[in-house]
Amino acid sequence: MVASRKTILSRLAIVLIIALTFFSMFSSALAQTNTTFTSIDKFVIPELNGSIRFNVNGTYSSASLQNNTWVFTDLKLSNSSIVRTLKISVEDSNITVYYYRTFPQFGRSTSIRFNVEGQGKQSVNFGLNTTKATNPSEWLITIPNGGIVVEGIKWNLLPDNTVVVNDLSGNVTISHFNYTMPAATGPFYVQHSIAIITVAVAAAVIAVAVVIRIKMRT
Repeated sequence: MVASRKTILSRLAIVLIIALTFFSMFSSALAQTNTTFTSIDKFVIPELNGSIRFNVNGTYSSASLQNNTWVFTDLKLSNSSIVRTLKISVEDSNITVYYYRTFPQFGRSTSIRFNVEGQGKQSVNFGLNTTKATNPSEWLITIPNGGIVVEGIKWNLLPDNTVVVNDLSGNVTISHFNYTMPAATGPFYVQHSIAIITVAVAAAVIAVAVVIRIKMRT
């Protein structure tokens, strides 16, 4: 009986070690998916004669140039909250992004601020999780000294919720006001990875404990 208990306890230890090792490997894999960039890195759009730079360092899980638009996933600036999807296109100008902010206490406001060099065009899409086009009244575009840019003159809103700014220079701020709760993004196993692993480990431990109790009774 003593030998049997030692064997069972050894198996329990092995199960726990394997579970914890798997948890560590999975967590490391998630952490290693991010790419680091600095404030001197440029994201160039050769065909449109434009470039994007960030004023601070940050990370992203992916960044790709698609149809002359830079698409960033899980973008995290050192002074800003994470943005799941951000699409930016720049034509005949260069921009420096200062920050990306969200303010849940103010109707879930989302805002991005950048500096424009050159009289060109900039397109910004926040990747809003909505099934319909937003209304221009939900957006606010401002320039230095509190100036508000009127929709239809210096900017317009596309059906896919992309804001297109034309012929503005200096600091530009694009803000969106949304009064609905956003849904989680990404695959289910990524959204709930920690919970899934925790449940799996707990289930393994419980199963082994049940086996031990059964063995001890026989």
